[in-house]
Amino acid sequence: MRLLLKIISRVCIYFYKGFFLFKSLVFNFLFIITCIICCNLFLISKKPKHHSIPFHKNSILDINFSGALNSSITFNNQFKKLKTINNILSQEDHNNSIFIITRKIYQAILDKNIKAIILHLSNFQGSNQPNLEYIGKYLQRFKNVGKKIYAISKSYTQSQYYLASFADKIYLYSHGSVDLYGLSSTQLYFKDFLENLDVKVYVFRCGKYKSAVEPYLRNEISPDVKKREQKWLNDLWFNYLKQVSKNRHVSIKSINPRAKEKIKELKRINGNQSKYALNHHLVDVVASKENVLQDLKISLDNVFGINNYYIKSFKKYVLEDKYIHFDHSKNKIAIITNNGTISNSEDPLNSINSYDTVIKIKRAKNNPDVKALILYTNSPGGSLNDSTKIQEALESFKKSGRYVVTVMGGVAASGGYWISAPSNYIIANKNTITGSIGIFSVISSTENLLNSLGIYYDQVKTNDIDYSLFKKNLTPEIQELLQISVNNGYSRFLNLVAHYRKQTTKQINKIASGQVWTGEEAKKNGLIDKIGDFDDAVKKAAELSHFKNYNLVWITNQDESLKAQLIGSISKTLEDVLEENIINVYCPNYIKNFLKILSKSNYSSLITNDPKDLYILFLK
Repeated sequence: MRLLLKIISRVCIYFYKGFFLFKSLVFNFLFIITCIICCNLFLISKKPKHHSIPFHKNSILDINFSGALNSSITFNNQFKKLKTINNILSQEDHNNSIFIITRKIYQAILDKNIKAIILHLSNFQGSNQPNLEYIGKYLQRFKNVGKKIYAISKSYTQSQYYLASFADKIYLYSHGSVDLYGLSSTQLYFKDFLENLDVKVYVFRCGKYKSAVEPYLRNEISPDVKKREQKWLNDLWFNYLKQVSKNRHVSIKSINPRAKEKIKELKRINGNQSKYALNHHLVDVVASKENVLQDLKISLDNVFGINNYYIKSFKKYVLEDKYIHFDHSKNKIAIITNNGTISNSEDPLNSINSYDTVIKIKRAKNNPDVKALILYTNSPGGSLNDSTKIQEALESFKKSGRYVVTVMGGVAASGGYWISAPSNYIIANKNTITGSIGIFSVISSTENLLNSLGIYYDQVKTNDIDYSLFKKNLTPEIQELLQISVNNGYSRFLNLVAHYRKQTTKQINKIASGQVWTGEEAKKNGLIDKIGDFDDAVKKAAELSHFKNYNLVWITNQDESLKAQLIGSISKTLEDVLEENIINVYCPNYIKNFLKILSKSNYSSLITNDPKDLYILFLK
């Protein structure tokens, strides 16, 4: 008995010591993190303001694109420094703001010391066509003032090659290729899979072209949706080829030959892709990395004189305030960028948090010097409830006697169009995907699946109508009520667009039903006002506000974004631990594979926590 008590006492002592050791470690870790953050804040606050140091005469900007382009923006130095803490945690920050890049190129156009640009594109992950075109516009302006552009890459994807096509000289490494295979739209379809699991999916929608729900209803794309998608894909691809053809002074047929012709040519040259690109004038030089750099040096020597130039990093090229804010006038135009699915998510990089966006709009409204708001929207939509919150906030801003101008990114469809509609003026790129005016609700029931496993669901209730939808098959009454709710949402959508676009609901209904349009088609249908870009939005906002001089104010919700990013980093770490120690160990392979597929598909975006399960979302 004594021995047993002794063992128990020792276990308790070790447990007690272990608990306090763990507690001490946790508190020490939190204390260190707090000290780091405080030190960063103190050092940043004491740090003198950066001023642009002029580069040497005949300087060349070396732009090394890495990762994907985005349309977020932050000019606050304090936030930039704090963000590095998050980068240490996530070890990933490869995004490049299109606004920072274009502002720097514009500054370089006016900078007499900058004579050329080198584009390193091997690590560029691409972007949507409107973003690429916006950067391309500034590259073309750079060339128009007599300055040179050179492009280098191991191989070229379509996004990489689009930017490279603006160069005076394109370099391709030996054994590389230019991969121009056109555009495609791919979806996963789950109908048979769900039937095999005996999972019943209830779909309620308005709009036969609302393709977001088709994967639950079919095993392939429907003919009507396929026809519409083929149309806008063809339009986007033709616009791509037209611009590249113009830049390279070659025919569209040479850039985009038929498959049989390309195969025949490749067979003739033993499948040498780099030689094929050279023969078809897609590139100017094919060589090893060493020889590419040597040829580039010779080209620069010929233009600027032997060793009479300086190659400088684009990152070290400091952007001056006047190219960000234009001037220090009291007349202000506020800018809010929205990217991702509209929801109540706290992920600032991949979603539009309705609460944060409403706060930003209110901040703009509460500033008496702000007379106009530019809303940059790049969103496929999302929750009806969250989209409505943003729309109502914009309506409130307008009622204060000020103006809203929306500029659309790669996609501003469904909910993305819902929040764009209140604007006084809407601008889109010709390749923007917009429209998709429709609504749906998807609810799944696993009652049959659970029954087959010997698990049953039962309840006691006071009413015939039961909204406890978890796992339960829906009664006809519930189904009818949900369809009524969806119908009402669609009616609201039609009335909202008709009201803001000054058309009748009958006119809007003809171009609605979930139909998707390119920017050019949307202009013809009256859904937008102009084909243009961010610069046109700034001009229009100034025009509506009767400003000759104005200051651009970028509203970023910096504190909230930093908090969300830190939370996101911790969440990502926990997800990795969960996957490594639980999912990979205990889940069967077929479940793990399905989770991987689902996580990579667009359907994870459906989980936006709408209180009524109503979504205005275009998924592609």
